[in-house]
Amino acid sequence: MKISRVAAALVIGAALVLSGCGGGGGGGGSAGAPSSFSIGGTVTGLTGTGLVLQDNGGDNLAVTGSGFTFATPVAAGAAYSVTVLTQPTNPSQTCTVTNGSGTVAGANVANVSVACTTNSFTIGGTVNGHNGTGLTLRLNGTINLIVGANGGFTFATALTDGSAYSVTVFVQPLGQSCAVSGGAGTLAGANVTGVNVVCMDNVNWDSLIWDTDKWS
Repeated sequence: MKISRVAAALVIGAALVLSGCGGGGGGGGSAGAPSSFSIGGTVTGLTGTGLVLQDNGGDNLAVTGSGFTFATPVAAGAAYSVTVLTQPTNPSQTCTVTNGSGTVAGANVANVSVACTTNSFTIGGTVNGHNGTGLTLRLNGTINLIVGANGGFTFATALTDGSAYSVTVFVQPLGQSCAVSGGAGTLAGANVTGVNVVCMDNVNWDSLIWDTDKWS
């Protein structure tokens, strides 16, 4: 009878030990699962410098290539929001974010998309001395602008930042000659407004009467 009680006790003890080991194994597996995940994506069209992205209003990330991943992971179930903090320059660009916000759902986020396009700027200036008889200016050898009066002018076609520009006189006004100053350069992140066109009446030598007696 004593042997049976001892044997029963041993069996119960062994069962308890095995049960404890099984429970401990399950807990260890759960503890080893990732609890936070990275946020990243791709960049297209980037040609400028200085692009800086943010996640959740911080974790600033300077981007120079076609892909990015923020340094700070985000916990599963938490929200993320990717925005542009600083737009690129040289050339000036505007970058927009798509798929930039959501909730982390137990996996790394890699589908944030940032698309960058180069900004465009206009070329213009002022005309002085024009008699209003048909002045036509030309931009980069192909884009014409008829100027009807003195004052400001702006070509309708904008050029992308970093492009060269050259303004010339294509058609002179009747009885006048116009000259351009400040008409050539390279766009640098702003509209050009300093092209100066000055027109003067031509001298009509046939209308001059020389009194030779005065020179005798």
